[in-house]
Amino acid sequence: MRISRTYHFWFFIGILVVLLIPTVACGGTAELVEEHGFSNLVKNGDTLWFGAGYKLYRLDLNQHIATVIYDTEDVVISSVQVDGKTLYFGGHHSPSGNDGVIWSFDLVRNDILWKQEIEDSWWHGSIVTPILIDNEVIIVGLRTAMYSIDKVDGDIKCKIANNWFGTAELLTPILIDGQLFYGINTIGGNDPLSNRTIAIANPSSGQTLGTI
Repeated sequence: MRISRTYHFWFFIGILVVLLIPTVACGGTAELVEEHGFSNLVKNGDTLWFGAGYKLYRLDLNQHIATVIYDTEDVVISSVQVDGKTLYFGGHHSPSGNDGVIWSFDLVRNDILWKQEIEDSWWHGSIVTPILIDNEVIIVGLRTAMYSIDKVDGDIKCKIANNWFGTAELLTPILIDGQLFYGINTIGGNDPLSNRTIAIANPSSGQTLGTI
């Protein structure tokens, strides 16, 4: 019986320690718990990067300390992606606004390189697909369009429009050997290729190269 009580005592102590460690490591702040939720996690060396609510965080994996790196003030960050020495992150304006926003962030200088607004009046600018990285562009999918954005200056190179993206029933776009693959799901569903065809496109121009 003594062994059982001792076991239960230390079991509950262990649970308490596990629950307290994140709070202590983050300086006792509740900033990590945002009502708008979290983005994906991306590892870069000894750090993890993610968005929580309006803020971009960097988590030191050795010291378990989370630091706010950038506050968007009104954009809920839903996606982050690392490409070498650059981090791309973005989301949608909230509580008001119909546009999405993408930033390019220099991981060496800890500075914003550019910012690009993306129109999407249908779904408040929500980024609904993972940010894809190509040699010269990044690919960002909103609910009704997918954008190709220049990695250097943030200019929009092309837009694949009138197509649904980002629900559980739809294929997630992917880059393979410099080609963009995505499912054709036209708005309104009048296209005979809808829901039964995969398009292959040039990621920089958006030009369709073929279908499967």
